[in-house]
Amino acid sequence: RCRALTPEYVNRASVLELSGVRVPVAAAVDLILLKLYAGSPQDRWDIQRLLAVSTEPELRDNVEASLLDLPLECRAVWRSVLEGVA
Repeated sequence: RCRALTPEYVNRASVLELSGVRVPVAAAVDLILLKLYAGSPQDRWDIQRLLAVSTEPELRDNVEASLLDLPLECRAVWRSVLEGVA
């Protein structure tokens, strides 16, 4: 299912070098979109924690702007996540 999201996610990923290995790292917005797509209870909790600790003031807006690219059920998951975030 996540295959449709992969090209954008990969293109926007930052690359960090860890112990001599180049590792792509997803931007917070892309990680949230992937977790919305996965939709498990753990993914919902992870999203809530990401939102709680994020220093990106535009993170929620960036997620909202990308929701139309996801299936309807992902939008429902997003609404339920936001209800659980103070």
